[in-house]
Amino acid sequence: MTREQWLAEFVTTLRQARTRAGLSQQQLTVDLGRGRSSMVGLWERGIQVPRPDDLFDLAAVLGIDPAELLPAVPGRAESQAAELRRLIDEIRRLLATVRP
Repeated sequence: MTREQWLAEFVTTLRQARTRAGLSQQQLTVDLGRGRSSMVGLWERGIQVPRPDDLFDLAAVLGIDPAELLPAVPGRAESQAAELRRLIDEIRRLLATVRP
């Protein structure tokens, strides 16, 4: 899978998840608490890619697991999904230690 193919699949996945959640791009941006109202639009046009912390916030607002936002690379999907789940669990554990 090329970078462009991965990005196209991510854009489609994000747009579908936002639509299923019944949110406009602007409402999703507001719900994320971001200042730039065009951020989600930039992501959905493939101009920018969300940072890792944005992925967690996106998933929380959309009511999905962060791994669902990331397209798998063929041949490595299972190991990547397992590694992503491990990283998500580790980040959650770390966040629990710093958040009241």
